[in-house]
Amino acid sequence: MAYDNKHKALLQQIIEKGVMLNEEAQRLTVKLFDNDNVLLFANVLNSKLQTLNMEVKSVTCELSGDKYWMLSSTVQYDVAKCQTEFSPGELQLLRKIFTIIIESDTGSVSSINCLNLCSSLKSELSISNAQDFLTKMVELKYLFLKDGIFFMGVRSIGELMPYFRAYYEQDTFHTCFLCKQVIFHRILAACIIQRNVPIVSNRCQSVTHQIKI
Repeated sequence: MAYDNKHKALLQQIIEKGVMLNEEAQRLTVKLFDNDNVLLFANVLNSKLQTLNMEVKSVTCELSGDKYWMLSSTVQYDVAKCQTEFSPGELQLLRKIFTIIIESDTGSVSSINCLNLCSSLKSELSISNAQDFLTKMVELKYLFLKDGIFFMGVRSIGELMPYFRAYYEQDTFHTCFLCKQVIFHRILAACIIQRNVPIVSNRCQSVTHQIKI
């Protein structure tokens, strides 16, 4: 398939959204190409983007099971160095939250613990400003919030794995043996349901994601 202005329009929409739900991406590709196979058009885009160390990829949210499409770098970069709209204190807080999520057994951290981290930051950050920042991180999908608990957001999984792998021990990460996606919370029913794999156990009224350790 030849790369044309329709592919450019698809890429522009993904960039503007930051992350795009698979259903929305399918509606867009049907409108542009009369075909809902998003992967087909992502592959065409990636043939052009590879020289820029970028790619359009899909990532599944561990908590919701929703599939998203996004543009991400294939080389290491630190989100804290790229998000210049945020203060040093906010970015320090984000790094600390990432560390707790990555190194914890549950792949999560409570909102109260996140706010308590403010006192340990090198740069000043008030509780009120921290709350606003965390709300923004959830909106941007760098974090996922459920019942007062923060989890790794789908955008962080899609964009920041090169950074995570560079700064954290490799045995910290677990990989789904079905879809090969790195998983943090280890609850993701989508792969097991979609691939008709027998359920191995239940956790939080959901299916425990099978992992390779």
